[in-house]
Amino acid sequence: MNISKALNVDTKVVISRMDDPIGLTVGNSIEVAEAIDCLRGGGPHDTVELVQTLGSVILLAKGKIPLLFCCLIKQKFSQLMKLLL
Repeated sequence: MNISKALNVDTKVVISRMDDPIGLTVGNSIEVAEAIDCLRGGGPHDTVELVQTLGSVILLAKGKIPLLFCCLIKQKFSQLMKLLL
């Protein structure tokens, strides 16, 4: 965050647990495929939760949704992604 501030870059932070692996895959390319599966409404629950959280933060940061709608968007995220993908 300090570097972002020094460079005048708007940055958001999501702190997630890293003490247990999430999802069913290991390795960059297949983890990306698993995340895409989550965007399409599939995937394991823990990965879906993280993808929805990160997606909501991105939409909020880009001004696409107000803070009030973050929870609603998170609940409907997979439906929204089906329309966008």
